[in-house]
Amino acid sequence: MKTILVVEDDNLVRKVIEIRVKQILDDSDIEIITAADGNEAVEKYQALKPKVVILDLVLPGINGFDIMAQIKDDIKSKKTIVVALSNLSGGQDMARAKSLGAVEYFVKSNIDMAHLAESIKKYL
Repeated sequence: MKTILVVEDDNLVRKVIEIRVKQILDDSDIEIITAADGNEAVEKYQALKPKVVILDLVLPGINGFDIMAQIKDDIKSKKTIVVALSNLSGGQDMARAKSLGAVEYFVKSNIDMAHLAESIKKYL
């Protein structure tokens, strides 16, 4: 089973990502789990060790940058792939996320679910 953790504090956005990524990937061997805040994300990450994390950067509790810092060893060893998803569209935020190990960076206001799903597919 390939596990994807979707970390997003907006309920609607989280549900849309969960449903659309599952539909587009159309793979019965994929399990999508979700977390609504940084603390829940860290707990689920530690318990389940997902292959891919779709990670909002601005979250209640622990922010996405700090989550990446906590799981940096798994990111460096490629055990975990992080795809950043945020409304932070500044170059400094993108560079920071990439420096912490994010392989992709999507701005929520410009998100194309098919492109997001295709990006994830290449890492599964």
